[in-house]
Amino acid sequence: MPQHKGGRGIFPDGGNEVFVDGSAQWIRIDQMRFLHSWDVANRQSYLYQEESDFPDRLRNALNQANMNPQP
Repeated sequence: MPQHKGGRGIFPDGGNEVFVDGSAQWIRIDQMRFLHSWDVANRQSYLYQEESDFPDRLRNALNQANMNPQP
């Protein structure tokens, strides 16, 4: 689906994330992390999950530069 692109590059300003409890929340793109690509040249999937209960090793891995949306 076409995204609602923001004024700063190819990414939208953010997106709605739906959680397991059925709630939804708007999350800014800079809080999302790279999850998967089925066509790295054209499609990349970024998701958000609260990091408060992550072990330090996982938190550090998710905050590496290559996990953040690149302008």
